[in-house]
Amino acid sequence: MGNGKNFKPKQADGLVQMKLLLISMFGIAAAIIQPAPATGQQADSVQVNVSDDSFLIIKGSSTLHNWEVEATSFQLFFTVPDDWFLNSSAWSGSEVQLLELEVPVADLDGGRGKMNRDLREALRFDEHKQIRFVWDTMTLTGPEAGRKHAKVSGSLTIAGVTREISFEADMALNRDGNIRVEGSVDIDMTDYNVDPPKALFGAIRTSKDVVLEYDLELEKKDLPSASQ
Repeated sequence: MGNGKNFKPKQADGLVQMKLLLISMFGIAAAIIQPAPATGQQADSVQVNVSDDSFLIIKGSSTLHNWEVEATSFQLFFTVPDDWFLNSSAWSGSEVQLLELEVPVADLDGGRGKMNRDLREALRFDEHKQIRFVWDTMTLTGPEAGRKHAKVSGSLTIAGVTREISFEADMALNRDGNIRVEGSVDIDMTDYNVDPPKALFGAIRTSKDVVLEYDLELEKKDLPSASQ
């Protein structure tokens, strides 16, 4: 009987130790699979200003001569990680959080009143005040440091008609630590139900194909601190 009394406590001790071991194992597993806190893991995001040296021009041709229309004002909404302004090797298209462009039709200037009126009429300015682009994807290729080549896709809205487009651009950090973006986009105006303007009862006809050329210098926008 003495041996029996000594045996039962040992079995109980073994069960307790087994339970403690299982609890420890579950605790370690939970710690492993628990997601790490997000605080401090992601780079701060910044928006940009477009410098005064930037330009956006629409170029076309007619049976009489070539022509240009300048966007005298436009808004670019571009949000990227703060470290994009430090080193281009950190750039990745998947890090772009926002890329939108808005061009007021009223601010398209061809240098002549008649041309501006014809352009606004063709773009149905009374109903559609803006030309708008919204990005969908961006991929970047190129050397680890230096100029990058971007392929961008998204939706372009002209005269109330939206079409999917793709275009390419060159991007780099300049000596001032700003992002320089250069490129062009080919546009067929008839894709947006825009009839190319005509003059002299149709004797002068504008080509349906235009090219949007841009050269943008993007500066980091200083945002007010949370304490302000």
